[in-house]
Amino acid sequence: MDAAARQEDTGAVKTLGEMNLCVSSGGMLFWLSAEGLFHIMSGRALLGSVTEDGTAELDGRTVSVVSLRALLGLPAGEERHALLLDRGGGLVGLLVDEVLDALGAPPEAVIPLPEAVLWAENRFLMGLVLLPGREQPAYAVDLERLLNGSGGEG
Repeated sequence: MDAAARQEDTGAVKTLGEMNLCVSSGGMLFWLSAEGLFHIMSGRALLGSVTEDGTAELDGRTVSVVSLRALLGLPAGEERHALLLDRGGGLVGLLVDEVLDALGAPPEAVIPLPEAVLWAENRFLMGLVLLPGREQPAYAVDLERLLNGSGGEG
């Protein structure tokens, strides 16, 4: 699949032209769509209420809590923020080290990754975004694929 087809397939053209969040996790930067985001809270506060089944209750609603570090296979670390996302079928609390910025970026700001570096487990990566004022690029992430663990099947 070529880069343009992959961007259409992952929804990059739709989501990357809208509001996005730049977050850090494990020393890397990630560019995530803010679609469905309704609250950013303290990661510690959310973790303090997580039960053994990986959920928490917030305002009478069940939130599935997941760590971006764990989803990426990165070592554990301090995750200071939680993004509360309404994923249609339920709420997800995505733990990240830090929320750095909320910006829009035109789709042309995404540099597609070469096919040679993509495999089933990382098909949630849509490309790289060069951020103003930052030396390090951010990985553009298809949150739906990442959270569903669907790799190339999403």
